[in-house]
Amino acid sequence: MPCLFKWVWGLPCPACGSTRAVIVLLHGRIFEAFTINPFGPALSALAALAFLAALRDLLLKTNTLFRVYTAIEIQLRRKRVFTPVITLIAFNWIWNLWKGL
Repeated sequence: MPCLFKWVWGLPCPACGSTRAVIVLLHGRIFEAFTINPFGPALSALAALAFLAALRDLLLKTNTLFRVYTAIEIQLRRKRVFTPVITLIAFNWIWNLWKGL
């Protein structure tokens, strides 16, 4: 499915290229994956960690993943954390626009 943002506005979104980046990463081309879109490999690593944490919680009957998620959500509501996150997203978007995805 094509990127809805790109289809409507004609500009790449901050996530454009993430799927291609993950595919390239799975072929072992790490640097190329990050140059396509840093969000792809980073979010893939985060998803893998979340899966392993969920599996651990299931086996040990704990709720560590939920507690970590809740703590991260609370931290993201703070301006000193939210601002750098939004800045990173903006820089990633500028990177995508500069590359002309």
